Amino acid sequence: FCMSKTCFCILLLFCFLCIFLCSRQSNAQELAAGQFGSDYKKAEQWLQTTALLWDQMELEGYNTALAKAIIFPELLRYNRLRDKLELFGLQVLYIQFGKDYADFSIGPFQMKPSFAELMESSSISPATITTRKDRIDLLNTTAGQVAYLRRFLQWMDKTYACKPWHSMEEKIRFYATAYNAGFNKPEKYLTAMLNRKYFRITEICADTYNYATIAFWYYQNSEISANNQFVYLYGNNLFIP
Repeated sequence: FCMSKTCFCILLLFCFLCIFLCSRQSNAQELAAGQFGSDYKKAEQWLQTTALLWDQMELEGYNTALAKAIIFPELLRYNRLRDKLELFGLQVLYIQFGKDYADFSIGPFQMKPSFAELMESSSISPATITTRKDRIDLLNTTAGQVAYLRRFLQWMDKTYACKPWHSMEEKIRFYATAYNAGFNKPEKYLTAMLNRKYFRITEICADTYNYATIAFWYYQNSEISANNQFVYLYGNNLFIP
């Protein structure tokens, strides 16, 4: 087998190009997960201040590591000032006229009234101003958001009870995508959305991220942190003073 010098150079250039593109893709994925700065710290602090709610979920049999990973990208996005404006819009328009007039995401988990409606077993009954007001009042509390998150996890566990999960990463990515892209959408649609970058941290930010990637990245980081704390408690971690 004989190869000309020109062909060899072209082949070598092609190999370097492939390596470069793979490296760029990997770095981009890492940067997309790791460049959130103070937003990441604020999100972690918020989770710490609500530890009792997560402890209660764990006592009830929920996988809280999975639950936190699902909503963590939303915590990065959460902005109190914007949230107050969107809450006001819901109080003025949604309560009076319904989700066709206003369906903003509110609260730390960025839940929409339409999401809550689907989660409620009573959603088949006729909507009234009173029921819509009660729904917004519940969504406007941390306990209420956690309650709807419970219902989401129950729905997913029941709907996909027979779906085989080959790894925890696969399950987290699918659940996170369903939470953000529409849990009531067909499985084929959710599978197609798994690797798409459509999530923005802010409306004015041009960068888009893959929601499921951020969710699993947080899960991995929290697991590493928990393992380090465990080792430190037993005095075997030489790298922590």
